[in-house]
Amino acid sequence: MENSYKVITSIPDLNELSIKESYKIFNNYKESHIIKNSHFNDAIWYLTDEYSNISLNFKVDDYKFKTLTKKEFVEYLKAYSCYLLGSLSLTSIQRIVFNIKRFVETNELQDEAYESRIEDFFAALPVNEKEKDDLLDNLDIVKEERIGKGQRVLASFDSYFLFNDIIKDFWKSNFQDEIKLFYFPIYLWWEITSIIPLRPKEFILTPRNCLKEKDGKFYITLKRDNLKGSDKNVSYKIKDDFYENTYQITDSLAKDIKWYIDNTNQYASTELNTLFILNTHYQNWDRAPGINNRYLTRVNLSTILKYFYKNIIEDYLGYEVIDDKEKKYLNSNQIQFINLGDTRHLALINIIAEGGTPLIAMELAGHDNPEMSAHYFSNITRLIECKTYRMVKANAKYAISTKSAPIKARTFQITDKGRCYSEAAQKGDYTDCAAALGDHGEIGYCQRCPYFRSETTDDSYHKDKLNKDYKLLAKCIKLVRQNKGEVEDIIQIINTISTDSYSYKQYLLEDYKNGKKKVNRD
Repeated sequence: MENSYKVITSIPDLNELSIKESYKIFNNYKESHIIKNSHFNDAIWYLTDEYSNISLNFKVDDYKFKTLTKKEFVEYLKAYSCYLLGSLSLTSIQRIVFNIKRFVETNELQDEAYESRIEDFFAALPVNEKEKDDLLDNLDIVKEERIGKGQRVLASFDSYFLFNDIIKDFWKSNFQDEIKLFYFPIYLWWEITSIIPLRPKEFILTPRNCLKEKDGKFYITLKRDNLKGSDKNVSYKIKDDFYENTYQITDSLAKDIKWYIDNTNQYASTELNTLFILNTHYQNWDRAPGINNRYLTRVNLSTILKYFYKNIIEDYLGYEVIDDKEKKYLNSNQIQFINLGDTRHLALINIIAEGGTPLIAMELAGHDNPEMSAHYFSNITRLIECKTYRMVKANAKYAISTKSAPIKARTFQITDKGRCYSEAAQKGDYTDCAAALGDHGEIGYCQRCPYFRSETTDDSYHKDKLNKDYKLLAKCIKLVRQNKGEVEDIIQIINTISTDSYSYKQYLLEDYKNGKKKVNRD
């Protein structure tokens, strides 16, 4: 596909020097007759790849930046476009320019495939940190709103599972400490946010003294946004706009965090006293943090992720990195680029599928857009299919799952209604049967039992059930946000989704076991 391209790890900071350099790039392409009948200062550039002619239109109508003039913004956009020449098709660059302008003018995007490029551009702009963070936060909101409209935003689940394998293997490897210190924020980001649905800003604000031990168990303190889904006034103070939550973590993860703290204690604390130190980041380019570098920002974290893809996944391991999220199935040597905000969506989907908690119910009750919440969970069936396939193929378990062990296909007994997979019932214990109630309280109502399979059951049966589940979840969330429902209703439907997800996993495993589905042994 035209918009399937390799990740650019580093766009230079946009400043006067980069603009001068972009003049040289522009003139080189003009001499090569790729840019034709145009001057750098023109509002529209005309280019050709011999097959087709395209134009880059830099006219901006409704301009909203406060720390850049429209003229400066356009110059930086032109410079950025020059840096993309030679790495992307002309039509791709045209779409990127169009979407950057659209976002600045309307806070909307048209092409999902270019989100990471647009994020690169805003990250490189010489604006103050607050305005840059606001831009990136707005970009996150646009992505989430797209989910509510039913548009695809997550990568293939294969990529998330593969990324999980890669980053865990990397952390266990013998890379030098300075390399691990550079990549540690991304390692911890994956370990934490693929389980706890944090936004990037919440994760970045993890305090330096986040690790606590009590009664032989370790806990991490994380910042949570106090404003999402509420009508509270914004104070612009972290202590007021965020609250702290404490979560138990594994001994091994606590050991990793302690290792990072011990190996960065010699450096100065950040202005916000966050966990992540700036020195180990900027040393990657033989630089010291500047006076304007107050803490490890979302832009820095995004840069680390891009370098991990380029240096570790692509160059060291030899995978082909692609940015095309419309591709649902990947070759064995391919992995899609994932974004920082993806793990929040992934954590919500996975926790609901595995059985949510009152904490997650509250998280959903405060969700900005109930329809958006529901669309997250429309991905549950694909998650179950991908996870089950990988479990069967590799007999592996993944940290992304909250289950302690891989599920196994059950043996069954024939009933007059279908097949029963309850191990307890096979041994004469009918506890599972007693838990299956009909509409009028009938005990032993097989059609409501997660261990029952009708002879007519197929993939569509399970998918339809889950589809009805997440639509009902959206309705419950909406009622709670309107103060017309109870959080307990959300918990109840989450339990139903968990049961139906488990049934679908078992159904798939049975098909693999009975040879109805084949496992690729490549």
